[in-house]
Amino acid sequence: MTPKPSDSSPKSAVPKSDAVYRILKRAILDQAFAAGTKLPEDSIGERLGVSRTIVRQVLARLNGEGLFELRPNKGACVSHPSLEDGHNIFAVRRALETLVVDSLISRLTAPKIKQLEARRRQGKAQQSVGLDPTRRRVPRPARTADGERDPIAIRLPNSSRARP
Repeated sequence: MTPKPSDSSPKSAVPKSDAVYRILKRAILDQAFAAGTKLPEDSIGERLGVSRTIVRQVLARLNGEGLFELRPNKGACVSHPSLEDGHNIFAVRRALETLVVDSLISRLTAPKIKQLEARRRQGKAQQSVGLDPTRRRVPRPARTADGERDPIAIRLPNSSRARP
């Protein structure tokens, strides 16, 4: 079951469009939708309990971020990132991680170093018995009753609960 966005009533702090945006963005980033997957506005709106207007606004927002491609008279589909996009993303990550490490190194103390070493040993022990605390499981698209992929309903592995 796919989560429904909250109403944008005075009791709710999150407008429907923001909730739909977060749901779809998380699904794309968690790779619940394969690149090129077509997502019809009416299906998304029906599943999430919102109007096509809200869905259209959200898809335009995601298109602006490069996560969706809006094709006139063909609908919206999940973007195909290029090899250059991948290289650019890793270049930015490398630069940011270097800045973070440089910043943290200047603040390291002997007790903090011992604590980090203890955590590293604990992680290696867990990996040796087949547990890897750093590994995330990717949600898979749900299936309809007849076994077809349902690109809107998202299930987490080993769970029937959908993820927002």
